[in-house]
Amino acid sequence: MKSSPSSARSRNNSISRQRRDDHDHHHYDEHDHGHGDEHDHADERDGDHDHHDGYNYHDYFNYNNITDSNSSMSSTTTSIGSGKRTGGGGGGGGGGGGDLAKLKPNPQWARLPLFERKGWKRYRFDQIAENIREPGQPTVADSAAYIGLEHMDTGSLHVRRCGSHADLKGQKLKMKKGDILFAKRNAYLRRVAIAPHDGFFSAHGMILRAKAQVVLPEFLPFLMMSDKFMDRAVQISVGSLSPTINWTTLQHQEFDLPPLDQQRRIAEILWAVDAQINAYLDVKTSLEAFRKSQFGEKLSSYATKPLAEVADFLDGKRVPLSEKERAKRKGPYPYYGASGVIDSVDDFLFDEPLVLLSEDGFNLVNRTSRIAFKVEGKVWVNNHAHVLRPKNGTNINFLADYLESISVEPYITGTYQRKLNKSECERIPIPYPPTAVQNDIASTINRIVQSLEAVDNHVAASRNLISAVLANLTESQS
Repeated sequence: MKSSPSSARSRNNSISRQRRDDHDHHHYDEHDHGHGDEHDHADERDGDHDHHDGYNYHDYFNYNNITDSNSSMSSTTTSIGSGKRTGGGGGGGGGGGGDLAKLKPNPQWARLPLFERKGWKRYRFDQIAENIREPGQPTVADSAAYIGLEHMDTGSLHVRRCGSHADLKGQKLKMKKGDILFAKRNAYLRRVAIAPHDGFFSAHGMILRAKAQVVLPEFLPFLMMSDKFMDRAVQISVGSLSPTINWTTLQHQEFDLPPLDQQRRIAEILWAVDAQINAYLDVKTSLEAFRKSQFGEKLSSYATKPLAEVADFLDGKRVPLSEKERAKRKGPYPYYGASGVIDSVDDFLFDEPLVLLSEDGFNLVNRTSRIAFKVEGKVWVNNHAHVLRPKNGTNINFLADYLESISVEPYITGTYQRKLNKSECERIPIPYPPTAVQNDIASTINRIVQSLEAVDNHVAASRNLISAVLANLTESQS
């Protein structure tokens, strides 16, 4: 069945809603800097947000010793990184710095239909990829390059941040640049990435290398991002709180693969789209930095006020509804939790412009989604978000964006249940320039937000294109 852009958007919305629902029920994602597989501590903070420049597949894969194939559908002999494409085993790790011009596939490859299935073969996953499990004990010096599951983004092959503030306790997995990193927990989050450097990876993930005689290392990550692979991964996951995939089950799953030269053509197209996505994400990073700069030095000369003097707290009017209750009360009004809309119900509690500020959850530290946002119109808010009504003289957009721009860690209490309680929240200092200055900053940020939305639309369209290609690639597999 082919995947349309609308169905791809639906999947993304489903993933986003699932993440927020988990948040609303205190079901948080794993954070495992401190412990290995035998522990499941959730008391860890997000790593250093060291954004890398956008990667393309030249950064991961290196080609040399290329020979042409003898028939239009046969495979080429290639040395990738440290592994030669002549027999079994891996060969995906340690690559980088290659040049596409060095790859000399069959000259007929460009004439092949992308999804012509002549010559395709079915393989078990253990014939496609090797599970690399080389445990090691990280040192303090390894912390900066450590990659945990929280550093992997849904639908992206690139690790754009890494590092751990906490000491790395317990054994982790040794990874090599170019290895495929797969989050075996919570497969519905669809996290596959390529290791950007040597180092250590979470013990709650898998490290995989392409078996180069049947699959190109630059093709395998996209196969693993396909709905076919991810749906299968969800189906074979075990456990309720944090469903996990076992290699002993994954290795027996079967997938169809085209010949290597056809893989190469498909991979080249997908990596070109991926490069465009990364260019947009780099623009987004710059725009977000510019937005944050609006609250820098230009506000340093103004006095501050505690948040309680800037806005009224309406927390007493909040009412939480369980998932079962919401199922009986479906309606047109948004139901807000800590990080945004998680459902819709048949009634509302508020009908005015307000600022919602997350009250609990690891997103207060990890910041994978907004913690402060403006809402308007008829809405219902549960007890996981503070409800703020700006007082006279306070620009609502200025207040929401300022709260979003700062770290609230100094005001957070709790270890396993991170909480920004009302008494601490009221103490947060807010720079308080004249209303005209607030309005000017809010106007600038609004223009930045519009640009960010345009970038997000381009990224979504490009990801939908990749999803459509992958859907065609796997649509006939049973």
